[in-house]
Amino acid sequence: MADAPASSSASGGLAVKRSIPRVIIFGILSPLYSLYWFYQTRGVVSKQVGGQDQVGLQTVGLIVPILNLFIWYWLLRDVDKFNKGAGGQGFPVSPIWMILGPIILGIIPFVNFLAPFVAIAVIIIVLLRLNEALDKKGATDAPYTGGEIAVVVLGALFWVFYFVVIAAVIASIGTHSAVDVNTSTYSY
Repeated sequence: MADAPASSSASGGLAVKRSIPRVIIFGILSPLYSLYWFYQTRGVVSKQVGGQDQVGLQTVGLIVPILNLFIWYWLLRDVDKFNKGAGGQGFPVSPIWMILGPIILGIIPFVNFLAPFVAIAVIIIVLLRLNEALDKKGATDAPYTGGEIAVVVLGALFWVFYFVVIAAVIASIGTHSAVDVNTSTYSY
């Protein structure tokens, strides 16, 4: 991920904003995109709130269960702080509930189907508040970089490979015939 977290735009602001459709569509196309987005966003937000975060280590930490919840919380906490510091209204609920809400919903029977929708709503709220704060700082839309395109293409190739393997497994199951008991010899 060699791209810099922020670059200068013609207007003198940061070229770091990413639209909601861009993040969601690229996130669906590539399982790697959330790591790319986190790396880019964490760097920008840390600079804006005066943090000294280890962006690379936090990005790698996202693959560690339980630790990833803390890392996402830290980012949401800082996005909320950045938004409020820029004169925004902040998140409608505490960042901890934005992390725990989809998890709790996913556990409760009969409403667990709502968990993915709540998770998408959280992503949208985070992007809205982040972009609101970035707008107030004079940010512009981030250009499509080679790194971003590479992450999306590699992630899309992963999905293709995944579905080819699944199709091959399903096809191989259908081609095996049942065991023929007449060919087996038994001695009693």
